[in-house]
Amino acid sequence: MGLAVVGRRSVSPPPSLKRMRWALSLRVADAIVYGACAGMFAVNAGLALTVLGRRAGGDAGARVAAAGHSAVFAGLWLCFFSGPLSCVMFGFRAAVSAVEDEAPAPRRPPAESTGAMLRAVCGYMVKDVSKLAMYLFFHLALAGCWMERRSFGKGSFEKAGSALVDIGLVGVAVTCCFFVCPKWVLEWRTGQQSCNNSQKY
Repeated sequence: MGLAVVGRRSVSPPPSLKRMRWALSLRVADAIVYGACAGMFAVNAGLALTVLGRRAGGDAGARVAAAGHSAVFAGLWLCFFSGPLSCVMFGFRAAVSAVEDEAPAPRRPPAESTGAMLRAVCGYMVKDVSKLAMYLFFHLALAGCWMERRSFGKGSFEKAGSALVDIGLVGVAVTCCFFVCPKWVLEWRTGQQSCNNSQKY
């Protein structure tokens, strides 16, 4: 009696199923990244509303500040759940892009002084206006905190410091809402489109 030996072969899924899985994974990644950006937008918009409502005072200002607190709370929950995963995805995207575009980098001579390093940092900041604006507003808020701490009971000095703190915080929030978050969304969408095109071909 002869024995028939049947070997098991791994059956790969059909191309339509592969494309469906790929599209689903891209949509899930989109939801996570867009959720993190929406959370950041809500946190910064809520911060700006809280500061402006406290400045305005009265019943209307109290309602604005309460709305700002609610927005910050909701945004923090979104960032708590989707923020770490979105950071991982952006890092993975950057690593893949670096591997795909890997080329021998030209050797640069070491920096001879601290001035060269400072010029490089300043050049990097100037290239991105949003980073430069957030840097300036943040240090403006720090200067206001220092003025409040060093007021020594002087009303005008303390008021000026408080105003600088509020201007700095609102500036950071507005810059993040209208420059940083849209830039991240645009960068992610551009990367997703390139992934779609590479999957098609």
